[in-house]
Amino acid sequence: MVSSDFKSFCQRFIRGDNWHNLDVKRKNLGYGWFHYGMICSARPKRVLCIGSKWGFVPAVCAMACVDCGDGSVDFVDASYDAQNDGPQAWGGAGNWSKIDVKKYFAPWEKKINLHVMTTKEFCQRDSHIFDYIYIDGDHSYEGVKSDFLLLWPKLSEGGFILFHDINSKYEGVHYGTGIFWQKLKAWLGNNIELPGDFGVGIIQKKADFRSAIIYELIKLFW
Repeated sequence: MVSSDFKSFCQRFIRGDNWHNLDVKRKNLGYGWFHYGMICSARPKRVLCIGSKWGFVPAVCAMACVDCGDGSVDFVDASYDAQNDGPQAWGGAGNWSKIDVKKYFAPWEKKINLHVMTTKEFCQRDSHIFDYIYIDGDHSYEGVKSDFLLLWPKLSEGGFILFHDINSKYEGVHYGTGIFWQKLKAWLGNNIELPGDFGVGIIQKKADFRSAIIYELIKLFW
């Protein structure tokens, strides 16, 4: 999985942050193990990651695609900077418009495509269906709701959609991910949660009439 230089991996993709339940001293990737295991087990053809400050989850997903010999990752981030763009950056560093992707994500660069744009812009330009979608962008209630409404139709039948920060508290800005998640999981079912201070919520898409009706109700009334 991760190269022997675990410290170097964390310095590049985590820096001083720890939003994924990691334990660097014990070489424990936290939630990263789940993403890696799911991709190696489910073998998604296309993976979509929405948002990442330093690229941890996109890197783990691309690594899994390389190790398992299948799949590719589309990584979408608007490259907002918290210092210049305010709350809408949600802790972003504004680095993705400046980074050389091939060098930054090496040796998994052939499996990852970076799109510096919003989720809405990406969905307007891309027509692919995805098997594994990870949402970690706009953490406001309206933001995560918008991402869900845009991306649910792009999720394959039996595919997985994941939400980061379902347990995150308020740190100067009002996180809405947890509120949206609590409503969504009650309506859609077929979900699991990863524990921790931040948390990850996972829903597998069912190809049934009830899910389609619920999606329309969310769009109209939430």
